[in-house]
Amino acid sequence: MPTNDIADARTSLRQDNSIAAPDTQSGSRIVAIAAQAQGMMFPAAASVASLMFATAASAQDNSVALPTIDIFGGNDGYQATNSSLIRMPVPLLSTPQTVNVVPQQVLQDQNIATVKDALRNVAGITFRAGEGGNQGDTPYIRGFSAQNDVFRDGVRDPGWYTRDAFSIDSVEVFKGPSSILFGRGSTGGAINLTSKAPRDRDFVDATLTGNTAPGARATIDANGKFNENVSARINIMGQDSMVPGRDKVENKTFGIAPSIKMNVTDQTKVTLSYIYQHDNNIPDYGIPFLKATDGVPRSIAPVNRNTFYGILSGPNPDVEKVDASIATAKIEHEFNNNFKVTNTTRFSDVQRYQLNVFPEPNASVPNANNLNVNWTPNRAGLNVHNSLLINQTDFLARFNTWGWDHTVATGFEFSQERRDSLRNNWAGQAGTNFINPDPYRFGGAPGPSTASQRTIGHATAAAVYIADQIKLNEYFELLGGLRYDYFKFQQDAPLAAATVNNLSRTDTPLSWRVGGVFHPTPNTSLYLMHGTSFNPSADNMSVSVATAATAISQFNLGPEKNETTEFGAKADVLGGKLNLAAAIFQTEKTNARVPDPTNATVTVLDGVIRARGFEASAAGKITDAWQVIASYAFVDARNVKTSVAAQLDKRPIQTPEHAFSLWTTYDITPDWQIGGGAFYTSEVWGDVTNTAYAPAYWRFDAMLAYKIDKKTTLQFNIYNIFDKYYLANVYSNWGVPGPSRYASLTLKMSW
Repeated sequence: MPTNDIADARTSLRQDNSIAAPDTQSGSRIVAIAAQAQGMMFPAAASVASLMFATAASAQDNSVALPTIDIFGGNDGYQATNSSLIRMPVPLLSTPQTVNVVPQQVLQDQNIATVKDALRNVAGITFRAGEGGNQGDTPYIRGFSAQNDVFRDGVRDPGWYTRDAFSIDSVEVFKGPSSILFGRGSTGGAINLTSKAPRDRDFVDATLTGNTAPGARATIDANGKFNENVSARINIMGQDSMVPGRDKVENKTFGIAPSIKMNVTDQTKVTLSYIYQHDNNIPDYGIPFLKATDGVPRSIAPVNRNTFYGILSGPNPDVEKVDASIATAKIEHEFNNNFKVTNTTRFSDVQRYQLNVFPEPNASVPNANNLNVNWTPNRAGLNVHNSLLINQTDFLARFNTWGWDHTVATGFEFSQERRDSLRNNWAGQAGTNFINPDPYRFGGAPGPSTASQRTIGHATAAAVYIADQIKLNEYFELLGGLRYDYFKFQQDAPLAAATVNNLSRTDTPLSWRVGGVFHPTPNTSLYLMHGTSFNPSADNMSVSVATAATAISQFNLGPEKNETTEFGAKADVLGGKLNLAAAIFQTEKTNARVPDPTNATVTVLDGVIRARGFEASAAGKITDAWQVIASYAFVDARNVKTSVAAQLDKRPIQTPEHAFSLWTTYDITPDWQIGGGAFYTSEVWGDVTNTAYAPAYWRFDAMLAYKIDKKTTLQFNIYNIFDKYYLANVYSNWGVPGPSRYASLTLKMSW
């Protein structure tokens, strides 16, 4: 069921059916709406909206708006035919790589609030429960961590937090090594978030959602074209919601994302944008696994799914606070139709503080035979500050030599990144009953940070890349690309010994990718790709200083190296309305970091982790009324070489052997739409020795929408219809239950 936000170009009609130019008095209209928001939901944000649109409105001309009503059309729906990256300028059909896209219409139909929820539409992506330095979005792709491989508009987003989807237009997942596109990391893949940007038309979309958690969420998405050269957009979001089935867990989030686009000349465009997200949550670290029993994998403790081990009382209750800011300036210049340059400068700053109970096994954890005991779980606080300043320049050129069509993407980038982390353990908290914990018990007091709990990491990076996709004829294409990276990492550990202070290392790896594409017909392709990626020791901007030997050995190590081979097929069928894709792949980390067999405190590059598998996907329209997005992943991943006997031949953590996702909608009439989804994940392991696991599960969702009139829609969503008790995230010592059955009702309004 399309909304107003589906066509970049539209004409308008009033109820008398007279056709006219679009309304150019958008500035005052959006300012009025922002003023209403100021008085109703988002006072501070609406003030910013009013100021931004009023300023831009003053630049508009005196065009006369004719009476109109809207005509809609031209929506791709669930189908994506191109990536948003300038570094990947050819259609997905001609791209020798698996790329899954979760478009805006899917986000709307599923009423998605977070990037994590959006990614469940891509089979095989799982998330790890947080501990210590692992917080926020912690995705795994094809058996490898992608926590440091999240990008926004092609630029690294290093902050560790749970990203809200209010400012996101679509989510792209690039499977396999993508160092040639993004630099360090991307062993199993990378995730790119496409931001909502100003468009050349006027619209205002608002949503108001209530759910049975209970909770509420409201959003405003307003866009104004003030004249032929200036357009602006603002997104505002507010949410306060409990987590279904986890009675004490609460998420409070606010966000605002203004942006403005200016056509400086006919060939030059400048876009300025800012994104701010604030979280004030009660974090959820779930339920502990039981103590290990020899030869028997550990399961989660058999307590009620809403059992909460956190602390809510006193001056220092469990809390998670996040302030994330991203400011971007992008300049685009088209010299002609075949040559374009884009320069992007971004500063991002993410501050995150968390204090929480870790429900992990310790000396007082019970065993399976006696749960009715007093237990004192561990508690700790963590303060992390991430910042990034980066400048990227990308050139895109298309030309012909000797009858061959070249599409060349080349460019360079420079960045400064910093991560400041301080952790401290708390002591003296009161014990509590394991089966029925008291959240209002005494929370203890902070203890001093130990030598290894304070680190300051700083990275200086530079890179240059070039990639050329050559179209030999209507049947064959070749791709070749190289990227050279300079990555210097320095770390201070102010509380540690002098021997592990001011350590530094510089790596200069070369990444490459080659591929070939064969088109049996214009709408089909077969491809073969081989590429590389790398992971430096300080991939996550931190190196352990638990001992001097550990720290020094890490800084003496070069990057881990990864290679992937992928063979696949793609087809646009049913008149190009439905995209089909399938691929087989192998990714091998050829020199994984493992403990030295002669000295466990020292790390060496001598491990091998291999993932082989098959993936298939479909996205688009089966008929004009029936849309679908579906994917399946089979991953056989193993630790095939390691110095730790207990890890040999074990599956990597967070890697299901089978995963499946399906979401589909059908327009019963022009006013009624139904939808439903099925999501499956086979068992996953939370630890590297495969002793703690999350069982396999199916989850089913559904949706019903009614279009009250052309400007108003009422949408009902129900999640986890059969109230399945499953673990959405697992760690080596605990698992976090997924939401129980709940429903939401959303009112969508457009002007």
